Amino acid sequence: MSCEEIILDVRNRHSPKGSGYKNTTALHSKQPYSYRFTGGVDGAGGIEEIVGSGPVAIPVVIKADARYRIAKCLFTNNSVTADLSWTFVEGAAIDHNKSIVILDTGANVMSGEYTIKVIDIVDNHFIMCDPPIRNRT
Repeated sequence: MSCEEIILDVRNRHSPKGSGYKNTTALHSKQPYSYRFTGGVDGAGGIEEIVGSGPVAIPVVIKADARYRIAKCLFTNNSVTADLSWTFVEGAAIDHNKSIVILDTGANVMSGEYTIKVIDIVDNHFIMCDPPIRNRT
C-alpha cells in the first residue's frame, strides 16, 4: 500500500481555513507557520502498510521555499518503535536536506505518528509537521 512520494510544503505564515494547510507556530517562538502534506494513502501524508508485506521505503520531500530544510524525523505514539527508522537521501547535502526516506519493516501491527522537524534557515526557527503512520493486518 506504500505511496510513491510524500510532499511537504511549509509557509512562514498562517494559511486560511479550508486551504488544506495546518497552522502552527515555531518551537520556542510565536512565529506563525503553516504546512501541508500531500501524497500518502490519504492524500495528506498518511502512511499505511500491511504487516508481513516486507520492508518499505517511503520518500518524504520538502517542495517549498529554499529556506526550509529537514532537520530530523521523529517517531511518536508508536506501539512498536523498532519497526521505523529514517535516513537522509544519499546526496542530501547536495539537495540541502530536502529529502529523507522513512523505512518501515512492516513486521508488527502499530499506529503512531512521524514528525518532520523542519528548520527555517532564514529565521532560525524549527517547525514540527506530523501526519499519521500505521501498520495493519
